[in-house]
Amino acid sequence: MWHGAENMGWGWIGLGLLHMAVFWGVIILSLAAIIHWRRQPNAMDILKERYANGELTRDQFERMKREIVEQPPKV
Repeated sequence: MWHGAENMGWGWIGLGLLHMAVFWGVIILSLAAIIHWRRQPNAMDILKERYANGELTRDQFERMKREIVEQPPKV
């Protein structure tokens, strides 16, 4: 009557492992997306890079820097 009942639970364990893998995959991908989003350069970083590369003079840099600082961030 109970012949073969020992193997009935393995299907559910496999399904549970699949759900756990999907869960952790979503968590890891979400963290990677947040880290990538946080590392996006802002306007001041771009301005400093352009100044460092010699694309801007000191006067241009200072004028643009003031404009950036005076403007409230866009949400």
